[in-house]
Amino acid sequence: MVEEQIGNKTPQECIVRMPPWTWFLMSLLAGIGLQRIVPLSFPPPAYSLIGWAVVGLGMALLAWSERQFALQKTSHDHRAVAAALITTGPFQFSRNPVYLGLLILLLGLAIALNTAWLLFFAPLTMLVMQFHVVPMEEACLEKLFPDDYPRYCQSVRRWL
Repeated sequence: MVEEQIGNKTPQECIVRMPPWTWFLMSLLAGIGLQRIVPLSFPPPAYSLIGWAVVGLGMALLAWSERQFALQKTSHDHRAVAAALITTGPFQFSRNPVYLGLLILLLGLAIALNTAWLLFFAPLTMLVMQFHVVPMEEACLEKLFPDDYPRYCQSVRRWL
Protein backbone atom coordinates (compact mmCIF):
# COMPACT_ATOMS: atom_id res chain seq x y z
CA MET A 1 0.00 0.00 0.00
CA VAL A 2 1.27 3.46 -0.85
CA GLU A 3 2.09 5.59 2.16
CA GLU A 4 -0.09 8.68 2.27
CA GLN A 5 1.11 12.25 2.47
CA ILE A 6 -0.72 12.97 5.74
CA GLY A 7 1.04 10.42 7.93
CA ASN A 8 1.48 6.69 8.28
CA LYS A 9 -2.16 5.64 8.28
CA THR A 10 -4.53 5.44 5.36
CA PRO A 11 -7.45 7.77 6.04
CA GLN A 12 -10.69 5.97 6.81
CA GLU A 13 -12.29 7.67 3.77
CA CYS A 14 -9.79 5.91 1.51
CA ILE A 15 -10.64 2.39 2.60
CA VAL A 16 -13.03 0.79 0.12
CA ARG A 17 -14.05 -2.67 1.27
CA MET A 18 -14.77 -4.03 -2.18
CA PRO A 19 -12.96 -3.10 -5.39
CA PRO A 20 -15.30 -0.80 -7.35
CA TRP A 21 -14.98 -2.86 -10.53
CA THR A 22 -16.59 -5.83 -8.74
CA TRP A 23 -19.93 -3.98 -8.78
CA PHE A 24 -19.77 -3.97 -12.58
CA LEU A 25 -18.73 -7.64 -12.63
CA MET A 26 -21.63 -8.57 -10.33
CA SER A 27 -24.03 -6.71 -12.65
CA LEU A 28 -22.65 -8.61 -15.63
CA LEU A 29 -22.92 -11.98 -13.92
CA ALA A 30 -26.39 -11.27 -12.54
CA GLY A 31 -27.62 -10.12 -15.95
CA ILE A 32 -26.21 -13.14 -17.76
CA GLY A 33 -27.47 -15.47 -15.03
CA LEU A 34 -30.99 -14.07 -15.19
CA GLN A 35 -30.87 -14.22 -18.98
CA ARG A 36 -30.32 -17.97 -18.72
CA ILE A 37 -33.25 -18.39 -16.31
CA VAL A 38 -35.70 -15.85 -17.74
CA PRO A 39 -34.59 -14.72 -21.21
CA LEU A 40 -35.21 -11.04 -21.78
CA SER A 41 -33.92 -9.97 -25.18
CA PHE A 42 -34.19 -6.89 -27.30
CA PRO A 43 -36.71 -6.94 -30.10
CA PRO A 44 -35.20 -8.46 -33.23
CA PRO A 45 -32.83 -7.80 -34.76
CA ALA A 46 -30.20 -7.63 -32.05
CA TYR A 47 -27.43 -5.27 -33.09
CA SER A 48 -24.44 -7.43 -32.25
CA LEU A 49 -21.96 -5.46 -34.33
CA ILE A 50 -23.05 -2.18 -32.75
CA GLY A 51 -22.78 -3.78 -29.31
CA TRP A 52 -19.21 -4.91 -29.92
CA ALA A 53 -18.34 -1.43 -31.19
CA VAL A 54 -19.70 0.03 -27.92
CA VAL A 55 -17.65 -2.57 -25.98
CA GLY A 56 -14.59 -1.37 -27.91
CA LEU A 57 -15.40 2.24 -27.02
CA GLY A 58 -15.61 1.33 -23.32
CA MET A 59 -12.33 -0.57 -23.51
CA ALA A 60 -10.65 2.36 -25.27
CA LEU A 61 -11.76 4.73 -22.51
CA LEU A 62 -10.46 2.29 -19.89
CA ALA A 63 -7.12 1.97 -21.69
CA TRP A 64 -6.80 5.77 -22.04
CA SER A 65 -7.53 6.15 -18.33
CA GLU A 66 -5.06 3.43 -17.40
CA ARG A 67 -2.41 5.18 -19.49
CA GLN A 68 -2.87 8.34 -17.40
CA PHE A 69 -2.33 6.34 -14.19
CA ALA A 70 0.89 4.95 -15.65
CA LEU A 71 2.10 8.36 -16.86
CA GLN A 72 1.47 9.90 -13.42
CA LYS A 73 3.06 6.88 -11.70
CA THR A 74 0.10 6.44 -9.39
CA SER A 75 -2.09 3.46 -8.65
CA HIS A 76 -5.76 2.92 -9.32
CA ASP A 77 -5.77 0.08 -6.78
CA HIS A 78 -8.65 0.66 -4.36
CA ARG A 79 -6.38 -0.26 -1.43
CA ALA A 80 -3.70 2.30 -2.26
CA VAL A 81 -3.65 6.02 -1.67
CA ALA A 82 -3.28 8.20 -4.75
CA ALA A 83 0.21 9.59 -5.22
CA ALA A 84 -0.96 12.19 -7.75
CA LEU A 85 -4.14 13.93 -8.81
CA ILE A 86 -4.71 13.06 -12.46
CA THR A 87 -6.25 15.87 -14.51
CA THR A 88 -5.07 14.90 -18.00
CA GLY A 89 -6.45 12.64 -20.72
CA PRO A 90 -10.04 11.57 -20.08
CA PHE A 91 -9.81 13.10 -16.59
CA GLN A 92 -10.10 16.50 -18.31
CA PHE A 93 -13.72 15.66 -19.17
CA SER A 94 -14.84 13.43 -16.29
CA ARG A 95 -13.57 12.86 -12.78
CA ASN A 96 -14.56 9.18 -13.14
CA PRO A 97 -13.66 8.00 -16.66
CA VAL A 98 -12.84 4.48 -15.43
CA TYR A 99 -16.37 3.97 -14.12
CA LEU A 100 -17.79 5.52 -17.30
CA GLY A 101 -15.67 3.12 -19.34
CA LEU A 102 -16.96 0.17 -17.32
CA LEU A 103 -20.55 1.38 -17.77
CA ILE A 104 -20.08 1.74 -21.54
CA LEU A 105 -18.53 -1.73 -21.63
CA LEU A 106 -21.49 -3.17 -19.71
CA LEU A 107 -24.02 -1.47 -22.01
CA GLY A 108 -22.12 -2.69 -25.07
CA LEU A 109 -22.22 -6.25 -23.73
CA ALA A 110 -25.96 -5.90 -23.15
CA ILE A 111 -26.41 -5.05 -26.83
CA ALA A 112 -23.82 -7.51 -28.19
CA LEU A 113 -25.10 -10.44 -26.12
CA ASN A 114 -28.76 -9.42 -26.56
CA THR A 115 -29.24 -9.47 -22.79
CA ALA A 116 -31.66 -6.78 -21.71
CA TRP A 117 -31.18 -7.77 -18.05
CA LEU A 118 -27.87 -5.92 -18.12
CA LEU A 119 -29.79 -2.72 -18.79
CA PHE A 120 -31.59 -3.30 -15.49
CA PHE A 121 -28.41 -3.85 -13.49
CA ALA A 122 -26.27 -1.08 -15.05
CA PRO A 123 -28.24 1.77 -13.39
CA LEU A 124 -28.16 -0.06 -10.05
CA THR A 125 -24.40 -0.29 -10.29
CA MET A 126 -24.16 3.40 -11.13
CA LEU A 127 -26.29 4.23 -8.08
CA VAL A 128 -23.77 2.37 -5.91
CA MET A 129 -20.97 4.32 -7.60
CA GLN A 130 -22.78 7.67 -7.24
CA PHE A 131 -23.82 7.35 -3.61
CA HIS A 132 -21.25 5.00 -2.05
CA VAL A 133 -17.98 4.54 -3.91
CA VAL A 134 -17.37 7.97 -5.49
CA PRO A 135 -18.17 10.01 -2.35
CA MET A 136 -15.64 7.92 -0.41
CA GLU A 137 -13.01 8.43 -3.09
CA GLU A 138 -13.74 12.15 -3.30
CA ALA A 139 -13.37 12.57 0.47
CA CYS A 140 -10.01 10.84 0.26
CA LEU A 141 -8.83 12.98 -2.65
CA GLU A 142 -9.93 16.16 -0.91
CA LYS A 143 -7.92 15.17 2.13
CA LEU A 144 -4.86 14.25 0.06
CA PHE A 145 -5.00 17.25 -2.29
CA PRO A 146 -6.74 20.01 -0.27
CA ASP A 147 -5.74 22.82 -2.64
CA ASP A 148 -5.92 21.14 -6.05
CA TYR A 149 -8.90 18.80 -5.73
CA PRO A 150 -11.59 21.43 -5.00
CA ARG A 151 -10.37 23.46 -8.00
CA TYR A 152 -10.45 20.33 -10.14
CA CYS A 153 -14.03 19.60 -9.00
CA GLN A 154 -15.09 23.10 -10.00
CA SER A 155 -13.72 22.71 -13.52
CA VAL A 156 -14.53 19.04 -14.27
CA ARG A 157 -17.88 17.34 -13.73
CA ARG A 158 -18.23 14.11 -11.78
CA TRP A 159 -19.50 12.14 -14.78
CA LEU A 160 -19.82 14.14 -18.01
